[in-house]
Amino acid sequence: MSNLLTRRRTRFVLWCPSAPANPPELVIGQIQNGNPPTFNQLAQRPLQKALDAGTPIDGLWELDPTSLGLADGRTYHYWFEVDDTSPGGSGRIQVTDPLASTVDYRLFAPANRSLSFPASVIGFSGGKLVTRDPNGEQGNPTVAPFTRLTANSQTVIYELPTAWSSSTGSDGFERAVGTFRDVRALTEPGVLDLNFSELGVTKLDPPYLVQLGVNALEMLPPADSIYSRQWGYGTSHYFAPDYELGYPEGFLSPTADSDLVDLINSLHSRGIRVLLDVVLGFMKEEPYRYIDFDDFYLEDPPTHAGDPDAASSRFDRDGNKELRNPFGASCPRYVKTRTTYDPITGVVKQISPARQHMLTFLTRWMQDFMIDGIRMDSVENVANWDFVEEFKSTGHDLFAARYPGEAADDSYIVVGEELQLPLALLSQHRLDSLWNEQFQTFIRAALAGQNAANEQSFERTVRRAIDCKMDHLNGTQAVNYLTSHDVEGFRKERLYTQMASDVLLTPSEALFDRGQIEAEVLASIKAEGRDPGSDEVRDRASELILHKGRLRRIRLGFVCLLTAVGIPMILAGEEFGDDHDLFDRHGRVTHHGGKQVDPVNYSRFDEPDRNELFIYVAKLIRLRTSHPSLAADEVFFFHTDFEDGKRVVVWRRGPASDPVVVVANFSDYTTPNALSPGAEYVVPHWPDTPSGEHWFEMTQDRHIRTGQHDRESIFAWEAKVYHLAPGDNF
Repeated sequence: MSNLLTRRRTRFVLWCPSAPANPPELVIGQIQNGNPPTFNQLAQRPLQKALDAGTPIDGLWELDPTSLGLADGRTYHYWFEVDDTSPGGSGRIQVTDPLASTVDYRLFAPANRSLSFPASVIGFSGGKLVTRDPNGEQGNPTVAPFTRLTANSQTVIYELPTAWSSSTGSDGFERAVGTFRDVRALTEPGVLDLNFSELGVTKLDPPYLVQLGVNALEMLPPADSIYSRQWGYGTSHYFAPDYELGYPEGFLSPTADSDLVDLINSLHSRGIRVLLDVVLGFMKEEPYRYIDFDDFYLEDPPTHAGDPDAASSRFDRDGNKELRNPFGASCPRYVKTRTTYDPITGVVKQISPARQHMLTFLTRWMQDFMIDGIRMDSVENVANWDFVEEFKSTGHDLFAARYPGEAADDSYIVVGEELQLPLALLSQHRLDSLWNEQFQTFIRAALAGQNAANEQSFERTVRRAIDCKMDHLNGTQAVNYLTSHDVEGFRKERLYTQMASDVLLTPSEALFDRGQIEAEVLASIKAEGRDPGSDEVRDRASELILHKGRLRRIRLGFVCLLTAVGIPMILAGEEFGDDHDLFDRHGRVTHHGGKQVDPVNYSRFDEPDRNELFIYVAKLIRLRTSHPSLAADEVFFFHTDFEDGKRVVVWRRGPASDPVVVVANFSDYTTPNALSPGAEYVVPHWPDTPSGEHWFEMTQDRHIRTGQHDRESIFAWEAKVYHLAPGDNF
């Protein structure tokens, strides 16, 4: 436990490593309901220097709450009044507590209403300060049974933006916040008070994520940001869950803390781990920018590499380190040190204030929200690999303390986003894993029937995607994805959007029965009470054929993702082929929005073809999380065929005694007369079939007759996935 967090249970505390000219003061009161709500101030008192055996503790200020006449069981709103140390700042301002476990944007600091300093919220009970939501709600976090948490090697991550949308008809959509309660409805039936109660995905039983089968959830940063909820990359109050995510439409007050606790309890009860997406390289309006700027922050933006905190971990073309990019926020200092109170150990020593503040934040989330791993954004902008390692190791230590006597390291992971893949971050044990951007690059090219850039062969493109060991990564060191939340740029847009460019009508015609599709289109139009012309039927049938062709390639992409070496990650919506609402087909932002806003449109899940894709992906996830060969690092390519326009690659995952075999066709080629009894495509060197077992093709739920498993017809842009099953001669 952090010493500072322990102290905060019995007193108001403000850690300020610099020596302020004037003592900080506490401004405290209660919210008065109204339209708008107002603040009823009860007291304004100076904090005193904290004492240790009668000796002042350098940098630490405190105030005993029992001296304020607070009523037991009540909830209070407060700020700290300090000297403004930000660049250009002057005078006294009232700021949010840097340790605030809950914030309330309904009230802003009364002395500086023009600035966005929301109220800090705290409860008072039994002489102690307790975490509460503004109306007094409290969460009750529980420790998940260790046996319910999957090992890293069997993990499938679901990356969830909290910007959602739903269709309104006529190609329109409404966008809003997918709150903690909305997310909980994806894991638990019967959850009420949702922003998206009309969505089918929030009403399912079994719940949506349980049906999908993922076993780890990574919401885009859930800590509070002053930004209106977009992606969330601009944290302001690290110790508090995001205000908007805890404030469903129609609520009179926010419930972010208790809602997040309830969500995590629900996830854990269903065996779903929780990974915290955290931004450590830049902060937006974080309180220490005003309380003690020089100890915590660089100038905005950094202008010279001579400052040891100014350089990122990236190099420019001339071999010089690039300057850190605050992205409109402020970059923290992780090199500069000062002798002051240490919020972790409680002793006065030389420390990096910014580092220790972030380690205290991590402690809060590990112990109060029971998170099971970290995704560290923009590692190159953190820029200090010693701190990256310290943050990783602290998380592992806190997780091990939660589960004494267990092999805890196998079920906790710290993943870094550094797209240039500096392998020293792994070999030096700074991180456990890295986002493997190369997987997206390779598979996106393969799904277009092309070699990846700088690759001389199609075969090597596929091999490097499926086997990250070719790039010196083992299975849990690489997090693979078809799409991430960074959906801007060439072949980074949603996969369906890319397929809109890459899938052509002529080759797609051969995959589907146009006559049947035109009949379906005609019936659909007549059901609308119209009598369509032949051109409309033909055009709509052509679009439907293209649509089905796009989803077919997406299926192939998911086979690659879920049978490759590495930890698979799925961007929410890709499992049903979501498309862009605020981006065009090339991934460009439209006039309706800007960066970090394209939402997940869960209403598309209800479309029949997209729902079939969801079911297909769920089957693959069940295999990925249950078959031991897909948790191993072993992969063996034993057949390729690039003759006569074919692009067929066959690989085996795991040992030959119990393998998963994938036959993947990245081309328009289909076996002639593929459905006739004598048609076949022979795959040589197939693993032996043990006595008493046969092969099962899991994407179509088919038992394969012994002797036919290695000579089934292949179809354009399709993969078959085989594993052994008990029983002879099917």
